[in-house]
Amino acid sequence: DDETGHMNGDASDEDMEDEDDEYGDEEYSDDEDDASWKIRRAAVKTVAAVARSSPAALESDFDSTVERLLTRLRREREESVKLDLFAALEDILRTCSRAGVGSGLDDAVRTAVPAVAKASISRLVDKRAGAKVKTAALELAREIAARVPASLESSLGFVVPALAKVLAGGVPQGGSALRVEALALSRLIFESHDAASTAPYVDALAPQIFAAADDKYYKVAAEALRACRALVPVVASAVPAHAAALSNAALSRVGATDQDQEVKDAAIACAGSTAAMLGDAMGADLPRCLKLLLDRLKNEITRLAAVKAIGAVATSELNPPMGESAAAATVELAGFLRKTNRPLR
Repeated sequence: DDETGHMNGDASDEDMEDEDDEYGDEEYSDDEDDASWKIRRAAVKTVAAVARSSPAALESDFDSTVERLLTRLRREREESVKLDLFAALEDILRTCSRAGVGSGLDDAVRTAVPAVAKASISRLVDKRAGAKVKTAALELAREIAARVPASLESSLGFVVPALAKVLAGGVPQGGSALRVEALALSRLIFESHDAASTAPYVDALAPQIFAAADDKYYKVAAEALRACRALVPVVASAVPAHAAALSNAALSRVGATDQDQEVKDAAIACAGSTAAMLGDAMGADLPRCLKLLLDRLKNEITRLAAVKAIGAVATSELNPPMGESAAAATVELAGFLRKTNRPLR
């Protein structure tokens, strides 16, 4: 399979773009009234419907179906058809995920992941692709990471540089929506792959993620803080040099009150995980972190998130010194037992 064969080794943006040029323009008409894209779009929608409704039919012709969709994705110029192709591939991923680990569909999709990932990232770095196509490309890659855990390991060599480029603002047609998707995929990569697999790529992504945590747009900041939290185990076990910057990224948002609730909750969760797993490397930042979490514990809006964060620190295997914060937190927590709020209790 040529597509799978291309997956070996890292691929640059230029390599991915050059790959598209080999197909030429012979199958496209200059006729403005050409409506063949409508037929292609209807065909893709039909394939997606079959994938959703008949796992058995999908499994019986999986390789051919995926190969044809990827070939069309490389050649297609009509944006609406491209978007439907991405949607069809996502439907296939969801169907395979529902089939369960060890099933025929699960085995088939894991074999196909490198080719699908490369097709997705190729569209992301394509200078000719519009914002919607780039966002759809990242959504597909994110679906891979979420639905087929640990399957992107062999593809990280070209996925990570593309993500770093998006986060650095180096991708044309990139915007806040694209950055949010890139951060979400970064988070899933660190969550679904072991530290040994992802540690070599932390240097490329971590600085961009830390910077995004301070972004003015709340969706970018919140997703960046979730990615920071996913980074904590990797930093703790394999790349401790990033511990200080990670701690600063988390704590810079915990103390702020004039921010969206989504950002507050993400910052508190990140700070709790950081103190629980990196407390021994935080130095003076640990007491500061605990004080900030205690302040959030006293606030009605943030106290539930703070309870979970302080609980993570208290039960940490590192047994970080909590000092006076432990006694103060115990008093607050005892009071919560009298509340009618069941999740809080």
